[in-house]
Amino acid sequence: MAFLQWRSNPPAPNDPPYLSQEEIEGVFADLLRRFAIAFGGKAKFFAWLDPLTESAMDQCKGMSHAYCNQTWHDLPPDLQAMLVKFRQDGDE
Repeated sequence: MAFLQWRSNPPAPNDPPYLSQEEIEGVFADLLRRFAIAFGGKAKFFAWLDPLTESAMDQCKGMSHAYCNQTWHDLPPDLQAMLVKFRQDGDE
C-alpha cells in the first residue's frame, strides 16, 4: 500500500506509512535485487514471475479487473518501468 501511496487525507491513525518517491524507488530496487538473489539470479526470478503473471492474466480474461489477481502490471508506471529496466540490465 505504501508503494501505491494509498493514504487518507488527512491521514488516519491506521493508514499505511507514507513514503517519498525516492524512498519508494529505493525500497523497490532493493526488493528486486533481493528477489533475484533469492531465486538464484535474475533469469530464474523472471522464469518464475513471467509464467505467474501470464497465468493470472489468462484467468482474468473476460472478467472485471476488480476480481483479478494483481500482477506487476498493477504497479504504478514508474515502478513498472523500474522492473522492465531491471530485466534489461542483465544478470548482475
